[in-house]
Amino acid sequence: MDATIRKPKVVAIPETGFMRFKQVQQVFPIGRTTLWELVGRGLFPQPIRMSPRLVVWRAEEVHAWIAAQGQQKTGIVAANELGIPCTAVAGLSPAA
Repeated sequence: MDATIRKPKVVAIPETGFMRFKQVQQVFPIGRTTLWELVGRGLFPQPIRMSPRLVVWRAEEVHAWIAAQGQQKTGIVAANELGIPCTAVAGLSPAA
């Protein structure tokens, strides 16, 4: 038996700069398809295409988006009102 106690991984959003998808997903754990659906509906900040295979988000815009959740009709709050099921937004499959 391994008696090692593992500390939880601390996730921090940089104050400035760019975030790749994996960094965004660490603080906002949804699937890639759901994230792109929110971006397409204008409910999550638009990314910047740095190259044909590299897409990033401005850390400042992600900070602002997180702060706005629950305060105005954006992101998850707006998605729920548009009729996107909570399971789709959370990246979960409905219970069978």
